[in-house]
Amino acid sequence: MTETPELSFVIPCYNEQDNLRALVKAISDSVAPLQRSYEIVITDDCSKDNSWTVLKEIAAADPRVRGLRFAYNCGQS
Repeated sequence: MTETPELSFVIPCYNEQDNLRALVKAISDSVAPLQRSYEIVITDDCSKDNSWTVLKEIAAADPRVRGLRFAYNCGQS
């Protein structure tokens, strides 16, 4: 992404492999009518499922999506 996004969605993630694609699609579909630039930053809290793999796939396919992964599980707080 070359421009600074007007909107940023920052979302925590833990064991959400089955929900990540639907989440990103729902956000994209909701923001599209606004005609605003945006980014989706999803932070994986060292999920034990394939969330990180799915997140990397989504980010590779959509430059508006960025994935970050903690080095260890930090928990809710």
